[in-house]
Amino acid sequence: MDIMIRGDLDGIDLAYKVREIYEIPIVFSTAYSGTEYLERISSDIHEGYLLKPFTVDSLKTAVFFGLKRFEERKDSPKKSANGSLKVMDKGYLVPIPFSEILYLKADGLYTKIFTKVKSYLVRDILKSFDEKLPNTQFFRVHKSFLVNVEHVSSFNAKKINLGDTSIPIRRGLYKELIEKLHIEK
Repeated sequence: MDIMIRGDLDGIDLAYKVREIYEIPIVFSTAYSGTEYLERISSDIHEGYLLKPFTVDSLKTAVFFGLKRFEERKDSPKKSANGSLKVMDKGYLVPIPFSEILYLKADGLYTKIFTKVKSYLVRDILKSFDEKLPNTQFFRVHKSFLVNVEHVSSFNAKKINLGDTSIPIRRGLYKELIEKLHIEK
């Protein structure tokens, strides 16, 4: 997308508008290299940047790496600074506040994220979420489950309850869970 386009919006503003509706890759092109433009472009809004004049080879390279970066970003969960996880759902980027996540369940190369109102199937392994979610709020209680400790209603040495849902606890994690929840015996 050219940064300098005719109309009320320039290419940067248009890219932000497009990204609000569609999750598509964007590579910017411009003859301007001033910091005024570069500072307005967030790394979350584009997959590449081409300075004019460019060659066919540099265009191919930018598109190749732009698509690769877009696919990696699309397929991996995103943690935002405001306490939410951004995931793709039916072609839309959806922010899920940490506080709304009940638990996550491994499903092969996928992970199912459960909230009170909806569940999301994301193409990424549970370990990736375990590394990205805050460990003060989320706890890996089993090889297949990561729970939000804020939603724990009760637990014993074998299972943890989140409302009506029971999740198994891996042997030996009971004491660690007690410490995590700051419970005195």
